[in-house]
Amino acid sequence: MYLNNILILIFILSIYFLFKKFFKWYNERQRILKYLKKIPGENGLPILGSILDFQGPPSVILDKTYEFIQKMNKYNYPVMKIWIGPYVLVYLPSPEVQKQILESTKEITKGSTYDLLREWLLDGLLTSSGDKWKYRRRIITPNFHFKMLCEYHVIFNEESKVLVKILEKFKNTGKEVKVLGYMKRCLFDMIMSRFSLKNLYNKKLMLGTAFGHNLGCQFDSENSYLRAVEGFNEMSYLASVNIFYKNKFLLYLSGKGFKKDRYLKILESFADKLIKLKHKEYLKEKEKGGEIKHKTFISMLLELYENNEISMEGIKEEVNTIIIGGFDTSSTTMAWLLWCLATHPDIQEKVYQEIFDIFGENERVVTHEDIVRMPYFEMVFKEVLRRFSIVSIMTRRLQNDIRIGEYTIPKGIDVAIGPFLSHMNDKVFPDPYKFDPDRFLPENSANRSAYDFIPFSAGPRNCIGQKYAAHNVKILSIWILRRYRVRANYPFEYLKMVPQIVTNSDKDYPIIFDSRI
Repeated sequence: MYLNNILILIFILSIYFLFKKFFKWYNERQRILKYLKKIPGENGLPILGSILDFQGPPSVILDKTYEFIQKMNKYNYPVMKIWIGPYVLVYLPSPEVQKQILESTKEITKGSTYDLLREWLLDGLLTSSGDKWKYRRRIITPNFHFKMLCEYHVIFNEESKVLVKILEKFKNTGKEVKVLGYMKRCLFDMIMSRFSLKNLYNKKLMLGTAFGHNLGCQFDSENSYLRAVEGFNEMSYLASVNIFYKNKFLLYLSGKGFKKDRYLKILESFADKLIKLKHKEYLKEKEKGGEIKHKTFISMLLELYENNEISMEGIKEEVNTIIIGGFDTSSTTMAWLLWCLATHPDIQEKVYQEIFDIFGENERVVTHEDIVRMPYFEMVFKEVLRRFSIVSIMTRRLQNDIRIGEYTIPKGIDVAIGPFLSHMNDKVFPDPYKFDPDRFLPENSANRSAYDFIPFSAGPRNCIGQKYAAHNVKILSIWILRRYRVRANYPFEYLKMVPQIVTNSDKDYPIIFDSRI
C-alpha cells in the first residue's frame, strides 16, 4: 500500500512537471508568434510554409532566394521573415540593421544553420559562444598578427611554386583543367605546413608538412581527408536548408546519416592522430631545450594544455576549425578568381601588367611589400568576393528580444545576414551580376557603408583569418599568372553559384593554361 502511494505520487508529480514544462513552452511560443505576426514576409502554406517555393537544384534555390529578397526590398522593410516548414528565419536586409547584430557583444551565438557542423567542430571558435568563445578568440588571435603573417609567406611561396610545376603538364595543350581540386590540395598543404612545430620540408619528395607530418597532398588527388571534408560540408548544407534533414531520424532513414558518420569518422581520426603526433614532438622539443623556439598555433595550444588551460578536446576543436577555415574558403575563392580572370582577358592583362611592373620576368618570392603595391589586383580580389560571396548566409540565434523600428524580433529566433544578398543589392552595386573591379575605385566606394560589403563578416565575430586568406590567395595567384595566361571556352555566366557551407559552383571550374614564357 505504501509503495503504491509512492508510485501514485511520483506519477502525479511527473504529470505536473510535464504540464508545467509544456505550458512554459506554449506561452513562450505564443509570445514569439505574437511578435512574428507583425513582421512582414511570406507565411506560405500551413505547416509547409514557403518550402515549395524553394525547390530545385541548389543554384536555383539561391536565385529564388535573391528574387524573394529583391521583391521584399521594394517595400523597404527593415526586417522580413520566411517560414521553411515549422522553422522561421528573420532576414535583416539593411546595413544599419545588420550592424546592430554584428557589432553586438551579446548576440554572438550562431544559429541553427551551424547545427550539423557542430558535430565535427564541436564547440570551437566558429561555433562556440559566450565566455568560451571570448577566451578562445583572445588566445588564438596572436597567430594572425602581422609578424606571423609574414612568416607564413615562406610556406605560401613554397607551395605555390609546387603547384605551378604541377600545372606545367597542362600548358599549351588546350586541355580544360578542373582547378578546384588542385587549389584545395595546394592550400591544404599551406595550412598544414603553417602549424608545424618546425619547418620541415622534404626537398627530395617535395612534400609539405602537416604539423610536422609529411602529407604532400598536392601529389595525392585521392586524399580521403579532403573528400571527407567535401562530403561533410555538403551534408551540413543539406541539413541547414532541408527540414527533413534537420530531423535525425529522417536523416538516417534517408541513408545520408550513415554517410555523414563515415565522413565524421575520417575527420576525427585525422585530427586525433595529428594531435597525438604533435604532442609527442612537442614533449621531445621541451626535453631538449626547455623552450619552443618557433611557436606556432599547435605549440601554443599544447602549451596551454600542459598548463591545464585547455583540454585535448579543446585542442581538437580549434585544430579542426582552423583547418576548415584556412583552406576550404581560400581554395574556392582561388577557383572563382581564376574563372573571373579566364573569362575577362582584359582584366587579367591589367592584373598581369601590375605583376610585371613589380617582378619583370623574375620568379622570385612574393613579399608583403609586393602585395601592397598592387591596388588593381586588390580591387579584383574584392570584386571576386562580392560577386561570389564565399559564405552566402550567416545566422545568429538571438539571446534577447531585439527592437528594430516598429518590430520586435523575439529571443530564440534565428536572424539571417546574407553577404550574397547584400553584395547583390542593385541600389549599392548597380548591375550586380556583372564582374566589374572598378566598383572598388576610391571614388566609387566613398559613399558605401562598411556593412554593404562584408565578405569576412564584421564586428567581434568577424573572420579571424581574413588577412591570412587574402595573402595566400594573392601569392598563389601571382605565381600562376607570372607563368600562365588563363582562359576558358565558356562565357562568364556558364558557372552558377551553389550555396553550400562554402559557396561553390554547380560545375567544376574548367580553366585552360597557356604559357606566358
